[in-house]
Amino acid sequence: MIRILEMLLRETNVHIVLWADPGDQEHSRRLLAEHFSAADRIAVTEPLSSVTDVIVAMASCDAMIGVDTGSAHVAACYNIPELTFYQQNRANFTRWHARSPRAINVILPTANFAEADPAALTDVVQNFLAQLQAGE
Repeated sequence: MIRILEMLLRETNVHIVLWADPGDQEHSRRLLAEHFSAADRIAVTEPLSSVTDVIVAMASCDAMIGVDTGSAHVAACYNIPELTFYQQNRANFTRWHARSPRAINVILPTANFAEADPAALTDVVQNFLAQLQAGE
């Protein structure tokens, strides 16, 4: 995830908001403090406590990068460009991936995001950035 955030900050002018559940708030803030101390374009949101909160928050997003969660489906409903990562479970992916012409859905060959191939992640993020820049 650090690599993706670094790429986004380096190659775009976007503001990044990490959505973290209450159990991940402290970890997410610590991660930002350790890796992005000078970044004023990145923050952790307060916990979104309901589906309504997620829907309202997503409505103000220009794009979404995330993992297999309900947020991916909300982004698809709004036709928001999204890059969503899924565990290697083709049956689950086939049945549940977010369906949108603006979605790039990626099955990772590992359950641990940190173990994913850096070059492959870079390629996927570059493709997503190209899609965003093209205004698709």
